[in-house]
Amino acid sequence: MFLAPSLGVPALPATAKDARQDCVDAHLRTQRERRTGQLRAARDDASSCGTAACPPLIAGDCADWKRELDAILPSVVLEARTPDGREAVDVRVTMDGKPLLERLDGAAHDVDPGPHSFRFELGGKATVVQTVVLREGEQRRRIRADFAAAPSPPPRAPEPATRPIPTLTYVLAGAGVAALGGFIGLGLYGNARKSDLETCGPTKSRPSTCSRDDVDATRRVYILADVSLGISVVALGAALAVYLARPAASRQVAFTF
Repeated sequence: MFLAPSLGVPALPATAKDARQDCVDAHLRTQRERRTGQLRAARDDASSCGTAACPPLIAGDCADWKRELDAILPSVVLEARTPDGREAVDVRVTMDGKPLLERLDGAAHDVDPGPHSFRFELGGKATVVQTVVLREGEQRRRIRADFAAAPSPPPRAPEPATRPIPTLTYVLAGAGVAALGGFIGLGLYGNARKSDLETCGPTKSRPSTCSRDDVDATRRVYILADVSLGISVVALGAALAVYLARPAASRQVAFTF
């Protein structure tokens, strides 16, 4: 039976084979992750396959890639200010919904390029969200969250002053309407009497047969109608003037004893 040891080729230990395969896998992952923009993961894999434990060709590629990734991998420095302007430390930060820091440390943190949402939480209550776009090669970008003081309630709008309608306005308006009604009624009555007088008025064939009393009474009706109209105009005008000049009602505070 032909066996490998008879050739004099030493067999690699299982651990050495596993390490070699790990280097090959990390080498492949580094290329794939770099193409998809996962630069942090690509740098980690490049670090693992760029050591002397890997075959020289693989180690050389990975070492070169790591240097390139170190140069283009973005990083951020996070900071926050309290409402009174002091620097905050006990601030929890998540990035894209995943935990990033439990408290601020002032260190630069590597981040993949692209848009990211940083959520700062102060005391578990106040939150500030900063959305930024990081570019390749943009390192130590400062991102600060300013926790503003709690907004004070808006000032209460002053209540509009009420202006009640004076009683005199109603009295004058009522008098004006009544006088206007009198003008209309007297006018109609006067017109009716005038029509009656036309039947007894003078003609070419006879003199007027109307009595003096009827003529004077009709004239008085028209005079009263004119007086009623004048009273109506004055009363309604006075009602309007009183209404426009009415003062604002003073607010009275009730005291309870």
